[in-house]
Amino acid sequence: MIPEAAEKPPDGRTKTAKQEQSNDFFRYPIFEHKSLSSFSPPLSDEEKIIKLVFEAFHACKFEEAEALLGNLYETTDNRYIRIYALRCGCAIDIFLCNTRRFFEHYSILSAELQADIPHKKELEECIHELDATLGKNEYYNNEFKILPDYPYHESFLPHLTSLNAVSLAFGNRNFCLAEIRAHEINCIHLKKSDSLVDLQSMHIYLGCAYAFVNSFDEMTYHFKQALKIAEEHNLFYVPALQYYYMKKTFRTALLDFSDDFENKLEALSNDIHNRYAAFTDKAAINTVYRLLPRDDFLLLYFAVQGYSNKDVANTMHMSPGTVGRRYSEIYAPLGVKSKAEMIELYRRAENNPTP
Repeated sequence: MIPEAAEKPPDGRTKTAKQEQSNDFFRYPIFEHKSLSSFSPPLSDEEKIIKLVFEAFHACKFEEAEALLGNLYETTDNRYIRIYALRCGCAIDIFLCNTRRFFEHYSILSAELQADIPHKKELEECIHELDATLGKNEYYNNEFKILPDYPYHESFLPHLTSLNAVSLAFGNRNFCLAEIRAHEINCIHLKKSDSLVDLQSMHIYLGCAYAFVNSFDEMTYHFKQALKIAEEHNLFYVPALQYYYMKKTFRTALLDFSDDFENKLEALSNDIHNRYAAFTDKAAINTVYRLLPRDDFLLLYFAVQGYSNKDVANTMHMSPGTVGRRYSEIYAPLGVKSKAEMIELYRRAENNPTP
């Protein structure tokens, strides 16, 4: 059985006799947080769903986001909408502590991104963000961990580039400031483009960066700007995510806000991190997901679904012999000796999601 993802043509369409022209259209990225009037051509009905889902997610209304998303990734005829819907599903699954659905969404998303499709490089950010959030992305982890006194956590926004990380770690303050100020220009462009969540994320990033180099006036300014966006547009996810680790640093920026606002930020921050901690405590993540690189996990998923080595080879553009060798290399990290034992381990993890 060939995975359905491998049968789609490279332009984002399924093989249907009739296809609406709007389904062929793709814009990257879909800025869900822009006003509807900012889009030309107007959003399709499916894009509007994605927009509403992301608005609910960034308001930390994860259950509402799940209800809005529904089964869009199964019903859409547009591959790009499908990829974004899967990305949304993975993020929602994390904060609803649903490991089974996360495995499903993550694996299908990985399979979709195996194909040689237009905009593939940009779309791969969908999976890289998930990898970084779950601590699987070695690039982000290694760069973050070299920082002295850095409040490390897997879910810290992955905007800090390796260049900034190295310059901070080795004390090259002037070089780091030059890099930071280059990102100030991004704030201006993002503000003009009405991209509120990206603008808010950039303010948080710059606030953290200025804190690292002890430029506290600039730090406070950027944190305030991010918090104003949260207050005016109910976009709390990004600041709440970082507030958990930098409460003292945020304190000056919060002086201009009401006690009710601060209490809401803290409550949402605690809720986000409690949900995240519960998700990562699941046995499925500890026993399977964290032990394998993403491509190897995808091989495991195909095996569980009953795909032959030949089917997997066709999908992942490698020879059947290479697939067989890759499977044998997976056994040791998982502590198994055969494909049957590997599949059984996965199923045990799914059927027993709690430690």
